[in-house]
Amino acid sequence: MMTDYEKIYDFQNLYKAHTVARRSKRNTREVIEFEMNLGENLTALSDSLKNGTYKMLEYYNFAIYDPKYRVIHALHYRDRVVQQITFSIVTLIYYFKFLLFGIDDFQQYLIYRISVLTVGNKIVPHFVQAVHNYPLFQNIKCYLIIHITHIATSFDFLP
Repeated sequence: MMTDYEKIYDFQNLYKAHTVARRSKRNTREVIEFEMNLGENLTALSDSLKNGTYKMLEYYNFAIYDPKYRVIHALHYRDRVVQQITFSIVTLIYYFKFLLFGIDDFQQYLIYRISVLTVGNKIVPHFVQAVHNYPLFQNIKCYLIIHITHIATSFDFLP
């Protein structure tokens, strides 16, 4: 049985994370260059994660003019692959922990987090009630099951 960290640097999981990370970016120069030496790049990424020598590269900047001028700071592609695999594993870890507590506790946790993020560390009871009555939370169990099942089937993470 692999540990959670071993799942991050597993070559097959890194490849699956690459296929997810390249969605709608497949024709960009950075992805094409990464895929030209895909095996070497994923092996180097796996080795650096395994040895603890992985360092995130600096963000690169570019400007867009749609509809106004903005400077965008973006991750390099190899860092997006690591971000994707980490997100998938962490999502599954917390999902199964919340599943043990039950969906109602998970729903209450989400309501608390949204209220804290929105109101700024002050929980306002009427806001929490409004969020609780929002239609999204009426179907949260169905959404979570579909979303997490999709992630779990994309990667070999189910325990």
